[in-house]
Amino acid sequence: MAQNEADLYGRWVAFYFRRNPLAAGLPEGPDEFPLPPQVATHELELLDAATAYDYREVPFSADLLVPLLEELI
Repeated sequence: MAQNEADLYGRWVAFYFRRNPLAAGLPEGPDEFPLPPQVATHELELLDAATAYDYREVPFSADLLVPLLEELI
């Protein structure tokens, strides 16, 4: 939702997911990773619930796209 007139597109955030250390049976992997679209949709509905994944929320900025662009180039 827009905070003011200069904020035309509202406030965007990025979510970084990682495995919940209390959840059993999850495969090992990197600390933070992308979730498949079906899992991400379900996890976003349960953001403040105790699930198999923990998350951290950061304000979106163009700097977050640099690793993606470096990978593509």
